[in-house]
Amino acid sequence: MIIELDVFSGRPNPTWSLSEEEVVELLAAFKDLPLASKPCQETGIGYRGFVILNPRREGGLAPRIRVCGGIIAMTGDDEQLYQDVHGLENRLLLQASQHGYVTIVNNVLGGKFGTESDK
Repeated sequence: MIIELDVFSGRPNPTWSLSEEEVVELLAAFKDLPLASKPCQETGIGYRGFVILNPRREGGLAPRIRVCGGIIAMTGDDEQLYQDVHGLENRLLLQASQHGYVTIVNNVLGGKFGTESDK
């Protein structure tokens, strides 16, 4: 699985691969999710959440998953929307800082989106 911090416009977003242990932890956040009725409200520029690329469909999940604003959107043959009741977005923010993107995460949490030059 590859995680993309969707934060930049006009240049590559930060990405990292998950270890087997991280995959197991991540999959736990997808258990018993209630359905959501509306998609995440994405902004055009700046922080837009995370994209999880899951080409092997680990855990039976969709190949592309967006986590943003309390919503988890799984995209495969169709799109399914769930509520992020287990705090997956916050976990991914913590993970991003552990993977060397702490300055970007601090800016996201402080409201200064898409202006840092980490990595």
